[in-house]
This record gives sequence, C-alpha cells and structure tokens, in this order.
Amino acid sequence: MPRPARLGFDLVEQGPGQLDELRVLLGLGRHDLLVQGLLAPVGFRILFQACNSIGKLAVRPEPGRQGRLERPIAVDHQLLAGFRDPGRRAGREGEEGRFAGDGEMTPIRPGRVLWDTNFVPDAGAFELKPWEARGVGSGNMQFILADGIMGAHASEMPVGTYKKGHRHGPGLHVFTVHGSGYTLLWYQGDEDFQRVEWRHGMVFAPPNKMFHQHFGTSNKPARYLAVGLGSKRYPVVQLRRAGSENNRSDVSIKKGGRQIEYEDQDPRIHPLWLRELAVTGVPSRMGKFFDEEAMLRELKTSAAE
Repeated sequence: MPRPARLGFDLVEQGPGQLDELRVLLGLGRHDLLVQGLLAPVGFRILFQACNSIGKLAVRPEPGRQGRLERPIAVDHQLLAGFRDPGRRAGREGEEGRFAGDGEMTPIRPGRVLWDTNFVPDAGAFELKPWEARGVGSGNMQFILADGIMGAHASEMPVGTYKKGHRHGPGLHVFTVHGSGYTLLWYQGDEDFQRVEWRHGMVFAPPNKMFHQHFGTSNKPARYLAVGLGSKRYPVVQLRRAGSENNRSDVSIKKGGRQIEYEDQDPRIHPLWLRELAVTGVPSRMGKFFDEEAMLRELKTSAAE
C-alpha cells in the first residue's frame, strides 16, 4: 500500500483488464470509494491512499506520480499561492458532502453548465448535459473543483457521430475516458492532418490555436476529459477568458468564433471517418449533414481500382 500523500489534480483510470477494483481513501471524512475514474482538486492538505485491492496488475494515477503533482502551480484564486498555505481552506471546501461527490449545478447555457464539487467519483459515469452546437448529440459538463482555478470538462460523442472541429489556446490536456476513436489535428493552411489514435488512459494536448476534431468509431459512446489552467468561473488566462465571453468554441469562425461547422470542414474528413466505420461495423448518424450514399459509392469505386 502506498504511503499517504497530498492529493493532486489527478485522474485515476484503470486499464482494460488491468484492475477489477480500486479503492481511494480521502483523509477528510475517509470516504471509501470503488471507482474506475475519479477527478479531484488541488489546493487542500488532504491525505489519500490509492489501494490496488486486487493486485493482479499495476494501476497508475495521472498526471501526477505516487499521489503528488510533478509541477505544482498556483491553484487558489483567493490567495494565488498554491502550496504556501499549510492549513485547510475552509472557504473552498463548500457544503458537507462535497468530498463524497455531492455538488451544486449551475445551468447558464448549453456548454456552460457548471458542477461545483470537490470530488467526482467516476468521470466515465457522470451525467452530462446536451451541447448540440458542438456536434450531433454532444454532451458536456464543466467542473468547478473546490472553487479553484484549475478547469476541467467532460464531453461525450454518441455512437455513430463526431464533434465539430475547433481550436483554442494552449494547456488543455485531453484524457480518453471510454470508447474508441481518433483525433485529427492541423494548423490553418496545413495540407495534411496529424492523427492521434484513442486508447484507454492516453493523454494529449492540442497546441495553441491548432485545429482539432474528435471522432468516435466504436459501438459505445466516446468520452474524454479535458483539464487545464483556467475554469469557466475563473478563466485566468486571456484566451480562456475570451472563449468564455465572445470568441466561443461553439461559434463558427465565420461569425468570429473558433469552430468549423460540418458544412465548412475539409471534404476529406467525412469519407475518412466512413472508412473507419466500415471496419468497426458502426452505422453513421451523420446522414442529414452529408451525402453519404455518394461518398460510399466513391469509396467502393476507389477500393475496386
């Protein structure tokens, strides 16, 4: 059993077939939870233990190692001193039950539904709210963890769909939670795409103002978690603030936003995705946006040549 350590901003995931049970013990209230993925804030002097109670194979917390942050940063909007304060931050602990997964929801608009909590027991099972502007059937939840300035949001694509491409500032780290698929990345003017294959537990960070687009290809919804400096309540960095106020990620670049609508995307993108679905046997739900019959005929003709 690892020695208790200070809690970092960690997503803890189990790999397929690696772990049947994971126990996380939090020093405040000593909540004993069985989880697949958990999300918790930085800034408190909380003790925790992650216990592999099955012990067949290893489990690895991300992004910190052995329960600590590799690069602690200022995470407290009240003090902006991060780890200088040795005491508990009562003003940020919130109502009783916040360390057991309880919280308060604040709906502002689609894509800006906030969940105030100190602990998300399972990032893969948490209920998301609709954000259709980001893609067919898209769901999202913005997390406010311990009223801190580290931001996190979970998004999900239903089976047979994909998100619209967009871009934003640097620093958002994308963790795949469940489902399979891939992400295409490119800078404006690039001739080719860069491609990241999704697999459970992997993480990548789209660079500053690099377009990227997420695609689901499996018979299960594809969910990811994005974590970075600046939340919807406390944007902190200029580009995050602009995204919250006017230069929004769900508004077309033609209208001053940062999103590429389906009808404006590169014509190679949808046929590429249809080829992936042909391999997995998943039906597309995107037919109302594209002439898929013509695309499939062209794909069959190209394959026969």
